[in-house]
Amino acid sequence: MALTGCGDTEQTDYSSQNRDEFFAACTAPLTDSTLVTRICDCVFETAQKDLAYERFVAIENQLVADETAALAPEISQIIADCIKEEAAL
Repeated sequence: MALTGCGDTEQTDYSSQNRDEFFAACTAPLTDSTLVTRICDCVFETAQKDLAYERFVAIENQLVADETAALAPEISQIIADCIKEEAAL
């Protein structure tokens, strides 16, 4: 916490240090192949449980047809939930 009364100014903008620290923390788990495997397992198991097979195939076909297509919202949510759960974010 910055003490503005002591001559220190409170930081109001992002700094390169903020960026460096964020990326160090954000990318560290990606080098852990066990974590990546757990995330992938979680995504597949959750999709299997929560999505009808037909919807899963439709999403997969869309991504095969257009690799730049946005992820379906339900898959995006599953991925986010699994990352939070498995990476303990």
